[in-house]
Amino acid sequence: MPHTASLGEPSYHDAAFYGSFAAVWHYMRSWIPALHGRQLAQLGPGNGFAYQRHLRESWERLSAAHLAISLDPEHTTLLPEDARFPEMHSRLNDGRHSPATVPLGQAPNDPLGDNDDSPAFLYDLDSLDAACHPHAQKAASAVVASRAFLRLLHSPHTTPTGRARLLDSSTSRGPFSFWRRLPDTDPHLPHKPFFAFPNPEHFPVALALDLLIRPPVLGEPHAEDVVCHACHPPPHAVPPPTIDPLYRHFDHCMHGIRLHTTCHDPAVQALVHFLDAIHGSHRVIAERGGLGGHRGLNQWMQGPGAGLRHIPDIVLENYDGVRSFTLIDVKTFDPAGASHINTNHTDRTRLAAHRAIARHSRETEYGPLPERMRLIILPISIFGAIGTPGQAFISELSRRVGGSVPPSLLPHASWATPRVGPMIRMALTHAVRRGLAASIHTHWRRENLVAGGEGDEAVPPAPPAGGPPPGFMPIWGDGIFGHAGIHGGPYGVAG
Repeated sequence: MPHTASLGEPSYHDAAFYGSFAAVWHYMRSWIPALHGRQLAQLGPGNGFAYQRHLRESWERLSAAHLAISLDPEHTTLLPEDARFPEMHSRLNDGRHSPATVPLGQAPNDPLGDNDDSPAFLYDLDSLDAACHPHAQKAASAVVASRAFLRLLHSPHTTPTGRARLLDSSTSRGPFSFWRRLPDTDPHLPHKPFFAFPNPEHFPVALALDLLIRPPVLGEPHAEDVVCHACHPPPHAVPPPTIDPLYRHFDHCMHGIRLHTTCHDPAVQALVHFLDAIHGSHRVIAERGGLGGHRGLNQWMQGPGAGLRHIPDIVLENYDGVRSFTLIDVKTFDPAGASHINTNHTDRTRLAAHRAIARHSRETEYGPLPERMRLIILPISIFGAIGTPGQAFISELSRRVGGSVPPSLLPHASWATPRVGPMIRMALTHAVRRGLAASIHTHWRRENLVAGGEGDEAVPPAPPAGGPPPGFMPIWGDGIFGHAGIHGGPYGVAG
């Protein structure tokens, strides 16, 4: 019996039920004498058999969802690029299927004299009588997933922060990372592992940030309030503002994503290891961390880069040809922050913050470049979405080595990262998420801000999240306090 979703919405059970019949019904009609000539769309006397009624109900839910998505004027821009939302097969436009289905177990004939089956089409029940459709479940599942995505995006209960999170994390070649709960402290590695948390307590923090819920932090086990001790160290003269799940304190906190060492520097260091392996460390000038890590980049800025307004994060020598310099600038930011939602409308437009940050950096920070120089802006959100120029650059690096992982990085490769392109994307994503999780785990604490017990003086309640606490000067510039920032420019960007 197929599962009936609430409110008549299709479920993945409907997609599997419909897809199973679509794949074998034509064979069944040919092999079983009792099914000769039977049509799925025609119930016949007595309201048909049970399987016909259930299949028809599943199809009606799928077709209704397909129609609702097709009538949505924004579905083409809001749905992810890899949603693979199918078209409805039309006998008038696409032709009628002939009974030329390949016999089961035999090689296909060329040509068949039939329309090629494809997950790009959703076929009605009449088409299932004429031919088998082995890709029907893929098409039906795409309808279910697209409908669920748009319903959640348009739900009145979804906050702007949640919508920005959905759009940012549904990019093509979107955010993904290879999580490992256990710490990896291999002494033979010259740097942190790409796909592990040195501190296992950082993993649940990163996972909670992904889910937009309050992260688990240290402190009193039964306390309900979460406070940033970096901004409001105890003892508290006045109760500091508590950090609610939707109050993204790390956006405007000077010890949050605005601090270079939180997200930006870990992403740069992860990218440098790949560039060293692919292009050669002697031709990679970068911020390598540690004491004197900026020396090579500072010397380059006094020589060939003397005319630049802004110091890039990485410079590749001879990457685009002899005597050429390729400049790479990594930007890390939170697209679900209040500034990006209000200014760039990241809750309505996918990758809007990525484009705005790249445009601002090119026009304001760098300006016109000298000859033989090329600038690549690589924006990475805290959810792991990489902008279009960054995706193109990673694909370019992958082509240079034929997609294979360089030998020096093989100790980090696994079944999850068999090729260098996905490996770079995973490493950058993991570095940003791990850095933010480590910062929150270090600075945030759970406390009871209201004193209890007989004879204790009651602490006044914390001010509302909509405004700054008493005596607080709103100079940090992001989130609820405005747009003009000190660190990272007007967009609250580290880099």
